[in-house]
Order: sequence, then C-alpha cells, then structure tokens
Amino acid sequence: IVGGSPYGATTVAGGQGQRQPSAIELEGARHQGQLIATTANKLFAR
Repeated sequence: IVGGSPYGATTVAGGQGQRQPSAIELEGARHQGQLIATTANKLFAR
C-alpha cells in the first residue's frame, strides 16, 4: 500500500494506527514540504 493523492502526501495507517509510513511515502512528504518551503520563500522574501 502506498499513500498519496493529488492533494498531497498521505499515509493509510489503519484504524489503530498500526502501519507506519513507507520510505516512498516519506520521500513524497519531504519533497512536498521542500516545494512548499521554496514557494513560501519566493512569495514572502524581503
């Protein structure tokens, strides 16, 4: 199982949270975070 959606990084953890994010899911989340940080810096740089 690999999480992810057009709206951003996700993880399907199960009802009790028994599943941890996979390496692929973590990589996607890090990439998304980097893109958001880069965009925010460009928009709000002084």
